[in-house]
Amino acid sequence: MATAFNIQDFDDPSYNPFLSHEDNFGSDADPYPRIHALRDKGAVLPGSYRDNMGAYCYYGEMPKFTVLGVKEADEVLLDASRFSNSGYEPTLGETFGMGSISVMDNPVHGRWRKIFQKIFLPLLNFEWVMQDTRVLGRWGQGRA
Repeated sequence: MATAFNIQDFDDPSYNPFLSHEDNFGSDADPYPRIHALRDKGAVLPGSYRDNMGAYCYYGEMPKFTVLGVKEADEVLLDASRFSNSGYEPTLGETFGMGSISVMDNPVHGRWRKIFQKIFLPLLNFEWVMQDTRVLGRWGQGRA
């Protein structure tokens, strides 16, 4: 079977999977005193959260802000007239693809969201699980 591209083995001898955890999440067992100190400086601070916490930021050269206030976070997440989902393009867009619903603004986001919401309704998920269970049960008969 032909594929669109060949998968190359990951053979970087310097890669250490244990370092990536600390690189991503830090080594501070209790980050909250530092978060509280940042919050004392203001609800919205220049720089990414990673920058402000003393970690390397991978997001490239673009304006970044840390939002630490509840009211301010609500504004950022809910006021689509001032804040765009396109801000996620350098992070989620790179990871999941620029066609990801997470980086779309309305009205396109709303159309796709309706489709996805219907797919993930609990009843529909239950029916899928039951169907898969029946199929696997029939497949497994006489194989044990």
